[in-house]
Amino acid sequence: MNQVERDSIKKVTKAVWGTNPAGWTHAPEHEKGTKAFFDAVLAKRFTEECQWLPAVVNFANYKDKKVLEIGSGAGYDAYQFCKSGADYTGIDLVPENRVLAQTHLNFYGYEPQIIEMDAEKMQLPEKFDLIYSFGVLHHIPHVELALARSFDHVKDEGKVLFIVYNKHSIAYWLGVYFNWIIRGRFLYETLAHSLGRVEQVGSSERPLVRVYTKKSFCDLLKKAGFSPTSISIRKLQREDLPFFRVMKYLYRFIPESALEKMGSWWGWYLCVEAVKSSDTRSAQ
Repeated sequence: MNQVERDSIKKVTKAVWGTNPAGWTHAPEHEKGTKAFFDAVLAKRFTEECQWLPAVVNFANYKDKKVLEIGSGAGYDAYQFCKSGADYTGIDLVPENRVLAQTHLNFYGYEPQIIEMDAEKMQLPEKFDLIYSFGVLHHIPHVELALARSFDHVKDEGKVLFIVYNKHSIAYWLGVYFNWIIRGRFLYETLAHSLGRVEQVGSSERPLVRVYTKKSFCDLLKKAGFSPTSISIRKLQREDLPFFRVMKYLYRFIPESALEKMGSWWGWYLCVEAVKSSDTRSAQ
């Protein structure tokens, strides 16, 4: 992928997420930028969509720690870090997201630094105890550059926690790939283009979307100088299951405990923690 193609993808990214921030489908009745909107999305994010996230991130562990989030979005996870007492900084490619996040967090008395910045060109004057990104790296055209910049900005004793789409998931193989075949989409669009349908963006544009296996993402991290220390898989909800009219009716009888268990095997999110590898650190 050349620079012109990457710039085109970033232009689409700005248009897509500038129209509606992630999470907007949880509160369509509220105006974006209002406290009511933010409260409604927060409630659904941490009780329905991502109730598993606090256990994966452990926000409370970052009190007084320096945290950098790549892709702050509208500020949902930024709120959790700030609430826990972290020294939070966020970056986002989309100018509207920077304004939204700052506005939302100000409602609660938080005034963290949020910067409009391209993760591929990230340059900040400090290093961080944690670099965190949820649902963003799989939209970045040259993710290797973003990982390299992350390596430069994490402390030697710090870590990164990245959450990306899992290729070996029910959502991908049945929700995306199977639909691409069974609905005949392969006749008029590529699989990569069809994959862009997973994002509910309220825009005519489709963002770049990638999926990763454990191995492929860990290989990228290792290439950037990181050593993965923890890998987990999360999130399988009824809406992640393939859409068939009869089956959709039967899905309601699947116990939540069964969905949670299957989600730990074939969930939509791949959660990877990593530190700077010992070889890299010794060479510095």
